[in-house]
Amino acid sequence: MSLSPQQIRTATFKQAKRGYDQAEVESFIAEAADALEAAQNESTAMEARARAAVARLQELSQGGALPSDGSSVAGAEPFARAVAPDEAETISRTLLLAQRTADTAIAEAQAEADRIRAAAQQEADSVSSVAAEERARLIDAARVDARKASESARVHAEGEVQALLARRDFLESDVDHLEQHLVVQRDRIREAAAELQAVVEGGLGDMRRPLLSAADEGDEVDEVDEVDEVDEVDELDELDDADDVDEGHDERALDDLDGSGELDEITRVAAAEPGDDARPADVTPSSGASSLFEDHPELGIARPWEDERR
Repeated sequence: MSLSPQQIRTATFKQAKRGYDQAEVESFIAEAADALEAAQNESTAMEARARAAVARLQELSQGGALPSDGSSVAGAEPFARAVAPDEAETISRTLLLAQRTADTAIAEAQAEADRIRAAAQQEADSVSSVAAEERARLIDAARVDARKASESARVHAEGEVQALLARRDFLESDVDHLEQHLVVQRDRIREAAAELQAVVEGGLGDMRRPLLSAADEGDEVDEVDEVDEVDEVDELDELDDADDVDEGHDERALDDLDGSGELDEITRVAAAEPGDDARPADVTPSSGASSLFEDHPELGIARPWEDERR
């Protein structure tokens, strides 16, 4: 491929990272173009000189150059024959040297251009390879980060699910315990209501406080121990006075129960089945009738589920 100085000067290359210095490359291209142009000019000049020498040789060989003073041709021909071989050899050597110089300059310029082009292509390939590796690395890193984020989210979700399941099991267990406690308390309320009903129907007399909770068992044992320690004579005297007091107290208690309707409520709650809702429809937990025994601590209602929650 033949190159002209103009083609070398106007040659362009792709921009690439970590390549050759652009200013140095442009300077070298300009020098190569100038050298090629000088070689071509020198070759052209030598070729012109060679052509002039050949033309002169031809003129001398044909005898065209004769003296103007009319001297004989016989004197000019020996001179032409003597000069012609030397000039022909000089012209031949000049032409050969010019051709070799031109070929060498062109070959050097072509080789340098090929070298620059190959170096630029190699640098471009290297940059492309580095860019491809960096792109692959970034893609792999993004995939790893995505997998880590997905795994973290999955573990967090599983932890929340396990916590919710544990909370559900705890609440179900709490509900079971409350239902069992409700059954026990309902049975005790039934027993208390039956005893109260028997007292009302049979008249007021010696009343034993109904046992509504396990906490009352210890109180009853203490009372029995205290009674055993009282002297029999004093007990008889005190019984006479206590009967009057108990009758008045029982009458007031009965009047309170009849007036407030709590006895009927106790009977209705005790008669309800375990699965029934014995509370009236218009009674809310915040109303005064929500609990029959909240205002009567002397009845000894225990609330063990609250103690368990504390």
